[in-house]
Amino acid sequence: MGKIKKTDNKRIIEEEYSEEFSFTNFISIILVILIVLGIFYTITVFVAKSPKAENNVRDSVIDSDMVTITNMLSKKESDYYVLAFKYESGKKTNLDIYQKYIKDIKSNNESFVMYKVNLSDAINKAYIGTENNITDDLTSFKISDEILLHVIDNKIEETFIGLDNISSKLKELKGE
Repeated sequence: MGKIKKTDNKRIIEEEYSEEFSFTNFISIILVILIVLGIFYTITVFVAKSPKAENNVRDSVIDSDMVTITNMLSKKESDYYVLAFKYESGKKTNLDIYQKYIKDIKSNNESFVMYKVNLSDAINKAYIGTENNITDDLTSFKISDEILLHVIDNKIEETFIGLDNISSKLKELKGE
């Protein structure tokens, strides 16, 4: 036992306190901590297994072939294609059609390089306009629809605008 001295208006009050170890208090504190940790663990597991969490993981996969319009003409390869498309998660888009062709082309031609630009990304929306202005000067570059660009030595050599023209060029590259 010990004593604590307190001053209260120039009076010294002595109180006794107990320094005894209480095993039951220790066990109850440990149990409360374990229950709180268990609740957090259960919530984490439940959220991680929810269908929404699984969709978010799939949507955040990094695609090394994705570029922005601002850097699409500055790639290390001397001959490549850039496909600018509109994609929104959960909606059927033309990208599904393009991907089939691109997969076949890459399997037959290992040197084929295709970069992709998602026009739905906020960073690329500044380049969407009502009319096309396809130029190597990206400060005035505008497109109004999906487009396939053939880039040689960092300059746009060919353009294919719209689903039909893009699909025709991809079929040609595939060998059809």
